[in-house]
Amino acid sequence: MSEFSITLGKAYFIPLNRKARLYLDEYLEFISIQFSLELYGGIDLFSRYHSIREIDSKIWKKRVIDAYTEQNPYLSAIKLHGIVFDFVTVLTGTFTPEDWDSVARFAEFQTELDYIQSSNHSLATITVEELAQKHGMDGSTFSRKFSRVTGMSPKSFLSGILIKQACRLLIQKKCPVKEVADQLGFDNEFYFSRFFKKFMNISPRQYREEMNKNI
Repeated sequence: MSEFSITLGKAYFIPLNRKARLYLDEYLEFISIQFSLELYGGIDLFSRYHSIREIDSKIWKKRVIDAYTEQNPYLSAIKLHGIVFDFVTVLTGTFTPEDWDSVARFAEFQTELDYIQSSNHSLATITVEELAQKHGMDGSTFSRKFSRVTGMSPKSFLSGILIKQACRLLIQKKCPVKEVADQLGFDNEFYFSRFFKKFMNISPRQYREEMNKNI
């Protein structure tokens, strides 16, 4: 894992698919805000973006502190959403045509994306063969086409969607990890934990504990 130096008082965008760990001494604090912006079903604008980006502005720290110290919870939420919106606007202003194109390529697979997002399916149980059938192809042909168009295999894509949903559920839900595993469609908690640690280098329980410290 390469090192990236951060500067106090500035804001940073760290993609979910970028494995990162922050080391802070006892005198430092930081605030973490998770957000996503879907252009297609399940396709986040930043899903193919791997770079850590520094947003140089002196207003972020003041605005975030103002939002978190707001006594009215509804107004606090509105202020936080406003910060995220402005942050995304600034961030996307730095995108290259290649950054936009990497997401736009998924438009050809809208039917398959809608299928993945369907509430009738547990993510971990969806197979490449199911997606291929939706696209009217056999599994091998579909895999080659998906990889050629999007730049990633359908299996890797499904894993990325699954990890993203797992992270969201671990933070938002207070239920045991086993229930999160069941909701995602894993056979048991052991397989879920092994899958999660493979991609995040940390167990689901450890991830939840670390994220709760920053909320």
